[in-house]
Amino acid sequence: MSNWQCNIKNLNKTKLANMLLITIFIGWLLGYFIWHIYIQKVANEKIKIPPSNNISYNQVLPDKIDAKQLIDLVADAQGKPILLYFYTTWCGICAKNFDFINTLAKEMQNTNLQILAIAVDKELSALELQQYHNKNNQDLYFKPYILTSKAQFVDFLKQTKVDFRGAVPYTAIIGKDGKEVFNYIGIKDYDYLKSKVIKYLYLNRQKSENE
Repeated sequence: MSNWQCNIKNLNKTKLANMLLITIFIGWLLGYFIWHIYIQKVANEKIKIPPSNNISYNQVLPDKIDAKQLIDLVADAQGKPILLYFYTTWCGICAKNFDFINTLAKEMQNTNLQILAIAVDKELSALELQQYHNKNNQDLYFKPYILTSKAQFVDFLKQTKVDFRGAVPYTAIIGKDGKEVFNYIGIKDYDYLKSKVIKYLYLNRQKSENE
């Protein structure tokens, strides 16, 4: 076989491999959009969320808690999913993401979803956190907390499998078994967060009930 015939053969193999990769990528991309834009959206739209109680916590001073009390709060949820949010008052991204957390808390206020939004500033008084929220939010739809001591915090991470390593904002969902099932660092849009909450608040439960 001549050199030019070998080159053509190799070139055809390369083209075929490239076409295969492109086909796989297009298939993955199509599947992703079908799931996230159509199937997941339709599933979310079928969920009937009870009307909010619209209870505001603006006038309620945040509670100061340590890691032991945080463990107890998770245990007190008694099988209800928890939206966990670690943030600081000096973090600009945290403030923007907090709007999504607060909006979701309002919408889900009359459901089984528990909200644990915890400020992890090194030194912060309850009054300072209250003033921070009153400045940045017209209404606050859940009770905020301040983590005052990280003693036993490692125990909390081990028990809940929460993968928090200090970076904020940190958003996670703790499932009904008390273990983390989902998390992300930074900011995502509201619809993304809501779809994850609905998944673990409603869809997973419906699946287990149907099995």
